[in-house]
Amino acid sequence: AVLKVSVWQKGAAEPLASLERTVMLFAPDEWEGPQAAPELAAAYVCPGSPAAAGVMGEIGRSLAVFSGYEDHRPAGIRMQAAAVYETIQNRGIFLSPPEPEPGRLGLRVGQAEELLARKQGDALAFSAFYCACLEAAGLHPLLPFAGEEVYAGWWLSREDGWEMPGQTELDALRTAAEEKRLCLLDCTGMAENVGLPFREAVLRPEQLPADGFCFSADIARARAAGILPISGGLPEETGAPAPPEPSAR
Repeated sequence: AVLKVSVWQKGAAEPLASLERTVMLFAPDEWEGPQAAPELAAAYVCPGSPAAAGVMGEIGRSLAVFSGYEDHRPAGIRMQAAAVYETIQNRGIFLSPPEPEPGRLGLRVGQAEELLARKQGDALAFSAFYCACLEAAGLHPLLPFAGEEVYAGWWLSREDGWEMPGQTELDALRTAAEEKRLCLLDCTGMAENVGLPFREAVLRPEQLPADGFCFSADIARARAAGILPISGGLPEETGAPAPPEPSAR
C-alpha cells in the first residue's frame, strides 16, 4: 500500500509539504518475523485470551499452585511452569508444520483459540500460548528464537530480565541458563504426537544451538515498553508490569 501524508495551511490551494511511502500492511495474525521485527513477538503472547483463562481455571480447580514470584523457591516456580505444561499437554494438540499460504506477506502466528479448536499448531503457536499462560500466572516469560528453533522460558526472579525488550546475544541466553537465572523449555514436547514429560522438555544450556541467529523476547520488558497483546488485553489483576531492574550480569 502507499501511504501519503500532506501538511496543509487552511485556505491554501497546495499542501505545504507531502511525503509518500510504500508500506507493508499485515493482518492481525501476520508477523514480519524474528529477523525483521523480533520484539513484536511479545504481541502474540495473549495472557488475557479466553484460551489462557480456560487453562488457568482448569489448573486452579485441581491444584492451587499459582503464587507467581511470591514463592521465591526455584522449585515452587518450576512447579507452576510444570502445571501449565501438563494442562496444555492434556488438551491433545498435535504438532504440525506451518501450512504454506500463497499471497501471505508475513509469518502466520496461530492464535490460542485456533490452536485449541483445530487441535494442531506449529512450534511458535505452542510457545506463544505457553508464554501467555505463564504471564497469566504472574511469571515473567521469555520467547526465545535460536537458530531455526523457537522455545519458551521464564525468569526465576521477578527482578531479573534483559535490559531491553529482547536480547540478541545467544551467549547471554546460554549464560543466564547456566547461572540458573532462567529456565528454557521445548514446547513441542507437549504435543500429542511428541509427548515428552515436563522434565524432559526442559532444555539444558548445551542443547541450545552453538551459533546462528538469536533473539529472546522478554515479555515483561516488552509490556513496559508498550508492546501489548494483539487480543484479550492483560489480566486485570496484573496490568502492565513495571520493568524489571536491569541485570548486573
